[in-house]
Formats: sequence, structure tokens, C-alpha cells
Amino acid sequence: MGYAQKARSHDSVGRQRYDAEAHAIRARDMDFTWDDVPMHYIPGQVVATHVYNCMHLLLPEGEKVMSRALAQALPYIDDPRLHEEVIGFIGQEATHADNHRGVLDRLVELGLDPSPVLTRLGKILDVITTDFGNERARHQLLCERLALFSALEHYTAVWGKFFLESEGLANSGIHPMLLDLLRWHGAEEVEHRSVVFDAYLHLDGGYARRARMAVFGSVALFATGMLTLAWLVVNDPELRKARNPIRRYLAPVLSGIAATRRRIIPNVTSFLTELPTYLKPGFHPSHSAARSWPCATWLPPPSRRRHGEGRRRSRRRRRRGRIPGLPEALRGQPGRTGAVQAETGTPDRFRARARGRRAHHGGRGRRRAHPRRPRRCESARLDAWCTPRCPASVRSASAVLAVWRRGRPGALPHRGPPDPGRRRRLARDPRAGA
Repeated sequence: MGYAQKARSHDSVGRQRYDAEAHAIRARDMDFTWDDVPMHYIPGQVVATHVYNCMHLLLPEGEKVMSRALAQALPYIDDPRLHEEVIGFIGQEATHADNHRGVLDRLVELGLDPSPVLTRLGKILDVITTDFGNERARHQLLCERLALFSALEHYTAVWGKFFLESEGLANSGIHPMLLDLLRWHGAEEVEHRSVVFDAYLHLDGGYARRARMAVFGSVALFATGMLTLAWLVVNDPELRKARNPIRRYLAPVLSGIAATRRRIIPNVTSFLTELPTYLKPGFHPSHSAARSWPCATWLPPPSRRRHGEGRRRSRRRRRRGRIPGLPEALRGQPGRTGAVQAETGTPDRFRARARGRRAHHGGRGRRRAHPRRPRRCESARLDAWCTPRCPASVRSASAVLAVWRRGRPGALPHRGPPDPGRRRRLARDPRAGA
């Protein structure tokens, strides 16, 4: 029995919704600038600002570990649609981590260095992701991680929906760049909210393990978030200038309570209200909303695309992530987006880079528009904001391998230093790296 039938054997309506919401998940290139972002980018809300700084601290490391676990699960996934969704999920999470690291760099410039928190968090995640034992033991550990990450993804989807719907956050005076970052991240979290859950159902699907890891993950996430928030408030360089202890500690706490009531930040009681929902035996993330809802709800404004030198820097950064010799499990085929496209009829938005081609009209040659130039159409949906450079599977897999090379080696093989000539050949034809 496949993972979809196992999840919805009790609910024919849920199975029909799963089949109807087939959606191509892929990474989207977004570029944000943080040069003018102040320390407290929500005016008068110190705690609310540091609540979102907790996200910038915890999400990049957590999403890197989550992507590594899903990449390890890819060889066990024989469902073509789920395989394609997992690849798109990994690419999106790698893009999220890169953009949130830009906010951390800005905090360091403003005098708040979060490296102690990142060091402790890295040690904890190393314990969670360490493999040991024989192959069967490693498979069981992988199922434990997927059960844990599926619970954490449920919370991120709930918070992503909050970012898209909260009027209090939009009217709080938050810096526009941070608001766009939260809404873009929230839209993609809602979009891929069921991928980790489906991967867990495909590998194991046991309810006892899912419930146990959900309780453990909720307690661990709450404790880690509160400790990180306390560290950020205590080490805030602007609050440390205040000599009055009431102004230094009590006022931020009261402002945080007010921000919760005004729906500027998510309520901490979501840990209590969402956990029983997740623990229902027939729960599936697709029951909350359609996948296409975030794409139609929020559109990235044109100002989020950087031009000139900034865009060239972004291209160089993306080129460093393209690695030749992709593993067979992650290698796509040119001219198609995978099994999801075959199911949904999604138009082919990905094409190999064709530098120097010419289209002849009336005997006169005219260079085509650069295929890597983003499409600028304000009426388009969130899907159109990508940079078509190569097939989705190749681009997402390259992002995954780039994240892995910054950390310790994972399950995917590393084939030595990149060859610039081979990298160009792979960009033109992904099959050239075989």
C-alpha cells in the first residue's frame, strides 16, 4: 500500500484532495537587501523583533538538517511524484536558509553576534543527525528524524499561514523587507507542508513513533525558542545601554504581551492548540488548505529583485552552488519537470542554458533575451518568480549539495573539486555530467 493510500484509507475525500492538489514544488530565486534594516525593525516592539530573530537563528540550521535527512530518504522513495516533491522541498529549504543568514549578518553589523547560540545549536543538531549501527539501525534513526521533522513542519506551516493572514503584523510598522521575507517564507512553508509527512508515511508511517516524536519536538522547540529569545533580549546592545532595570527588562516583556494580543507575533499557546490536532490518528497536513492558496495569496513585489552589481553577485553565488557529477537519484532530464508535470500538465518552465543562440527573423540575426533573466510580470503568480536556468531537479539538487558542502558530508557522494569546464557543460546539458 502506497503512502497516500496508507494516510487516507479511512477518508476518500482526503484522497481526492491529495490527487487534486498535485503541485510542482520548486525553489524560487529571491534577493533581499538588509543595508537599511535597524536593530529593532518593528518600531517599539523589542520582544517581537527578537521573536523573529529567533527564527532567523534557528531556521537555517534546522532546515539544513531537515534537507539532509530528506536527501538520505530519497533512495527509499519509489513514488515518482513524492520523489519530485522531496527534491523541490530541499531546494526551497536551502533558499530559505541562505536568505535568513543575510539577516544574521546584518545583526552582527549592528553589534549583536549570535555565534554562541549557533555553536550550541550546532552541537545539539550533530547529536540528532549522527548515524551509528548497521543498516537497519540507520534506517530506524532516519524514520525517527522524519517523524520529528514532520511535526516541526506542522508548526512552521501554521506560522506561515499566520504571516500571510495577520493584519496586526502588516500594520505594525515592520520593515518592508522583513515583511516580504516572512510572507515569502510563509507561503512556501504552506506550499510544501505535507512533503515531510508523506515521506515519513512512505518509509514508516507508524502512529506511535509519530506521536512520540511530536511531543518531544514540541517541548524541544519551545524550550530552545524561549532560551534563544531570552539570550537575544539580554544581549541586545540598545537595551544594555538602559540603566533602569524596569526599562531594560520589564518594559520589553510587557510589549511582548501586547504584541501577542495585537497578533504581531504568533501566540505561544499554539504549541498547546496545534499539538492535539497533529496527534489525531487521521491527521494529514493537506486538510488545512489547498497548496495553491499561498501562491494566489501573496505575490513578491518587483522591488525584491536586485539589479546591476547586486544581481551579478547573486549569480556568482548561485554558480558556486552548481556542482558537476550529480548523483543519479537527483539528476533530472532536460525539458521536463518530472512526474508532477506529467500529472498536472504544468507547463515546462525550465530549459537548459543556451548562451549565444540567435533567432533569425527576415535574414537578420537577433540575440535572444538571456534565459537567466527573471520574468517581470506583476500579474503572474508566485510560481513565475524564478530564474529558468536548468531543469528543476538539477537546480534543486545543486542547492542541496551546496548546503552539504558547507557542513559535514552526508549520504550523497562528493566527487572532488569542481571543474569549471565541466560545470559549463552540465549547465548546457545535465546529462553531460553522467
